[in-house]
Amino acid sequence: MDKIMLTSEEKVQLQEWICQKRKGKFTLLYKLSRDGWNATTFHTKCDHKGPTVTVLYNTDYTVFGGYTSQSWTSPGNGFYGTDPKAFLFQLRYRGTESHKYYQHTGNGSKAIYCIYNQGPTFGSGPDFLTFKDNSNQLNTKVYKLNGRCDLGSSYQYTDNDADFNDGHMNTIDLEVYQFEDGSDSNIMDTPWREFSEWDTKTLEKLKDEVENYRPVEETNIPMANILLIGKIGAGKSSFINTINSIFRGNITSPAITGISDHSLTTSLRIYRVRSQLSRKPLNFNLYDTRGLEEDQGIDSQELCYILDGNLPDKYTFNPSCQATSAVPGFNKNPGVRDMIHVVAFVVDASSFEDMSDDLIAKIKNLRSKMNQRDIPQVVLLTNVDKVSEIVEKDLSKLFHCKAIQKHVDDVAKLIGLPRGHVMPLKNYECEMDLHQNVTILSLHALSVILRFADDFLMNNIEPSIEANQEGEKNKKNSFD
Repeated sequence: MDKIMLTSEEKVQLQEWICQKRKGKFTLLYKLSRDGWNATTFHTKCDHKGPTVTVLYNTDYTVFGGYTSQSWTSPGNGFYGTDPKAFLFQLRYRGTESHKYYQHTGNGSKAIYCIYNQGPTFGSGPDFLTFKDNSNQLNTKVYKLNGRCDLGSSYQYTDNDADFNDGHMNTIDLEVYQFEDGSDSNIMDTPWREFSEWDTKTLEKLKDEVENYRPVEETNIPMANILLIGKIGAGKSSFINTINSIFRGNITSPAITGISDHSLTTSLRIYRVRSQLSRKPLNFNLYDTRGLEEDQGIDSQELCYILDGNLPDKYTFNPSCQATSAVPGFNKNPGVRDMIHVVAFVVDASSFEDMSDDLIAKIKNLRSKMNQRDIPQVVLLTNVDKVSEIVEKDLSKLFHCKAIQKHVDDVAKLIGLPRGHVMPLKNYECEMDLHQNVTILSLHALSVILRFADDFLMNNIEPSIEANQEGEKNKKNSFD
């Protein structure tokens, strides 16, 4: 085994110190012999990467370093980071196994020190400074680092300082690894998006909000029109079934779902959801369309007709023939009540990275038609349970999960929408009964969509309101 590489046994020891020996992943971010002795390079490769392990190999084959669960940063002025989980360690002493653990002496304050011109630095002394900025020095056998070890300010020790680093900073190599705990390092202490409690009170509040929804009174519009668009199998029809199931009180399937090479939705369908108690329809329509395909599916002309309210319910899509104003039931004079008020792109979190460039270009072209009409857009990010085992077991961990956060960020960038417009959720698919957390997440997404619909309605009704007000004013002046 190479004396300047971590052994598998040493990685297991580090995992035990970090997370009680649970399976973890080490990803090399920075390597002195490869990337050079340069603080800027270290920060470029290691800042904002979460938990890291810094390992030094000195010329006498003593291996030592430090761990922090916090991200490194590079401010112009020095910044102390608090981390009660941080510790220093020794794995070998002059080539012989030596597992020593130096824990923080307090509550984690001043556990690490971040500044643009220094490498990894631990403690307020500092207890352990790897190096200060020097030069982009490469391909040397020994790096005489200008750091130092002086344990005792923030980290406890039982030996003299010389035992920690063997009394010198002559280094063969220095490595910084990103550490991902296979079980819970993917879970953040604080949520990446604020969310209500996952309880019955939240469920009932959201359900009442949707059930009692009415489009803003000034608009005189009876229903909000929501258009769902997405790739085949992304979950458009499943979302409709999920919302319908919630208000029916049991699993239902009014929209056709399943697995197929081409879209199972062959016509424009407008679905109404009814209240379980009153049996009356709620005040929104869910529009389902053909799934997006590279060479088939809805085209830009058909989309424009749908957005403008021209096409009737149950209009059948024909891949070989575009819609025209001659189709039966074509509405030649649609009003605001007939238009689409908000569009929801339905994207599968487990497969969006496989979308072709042609399909992405098609989505962006469709978005341009919506933007021309000032129609707000959101993303329903489905199948989040397939992205993370932790979320699959407990949906309430969703907004603490780094993997889901990354998917939200990536999808927002891909579609071209703000991250706050991307709503992760799970549809009812294999379930035979309703589950509280699935329902809460779906209702939350729908409530956001309805608020966006109101934004569109207000923007389109305000000119007429102002015109009416001006007319009333002129009328009054004429009488005076």
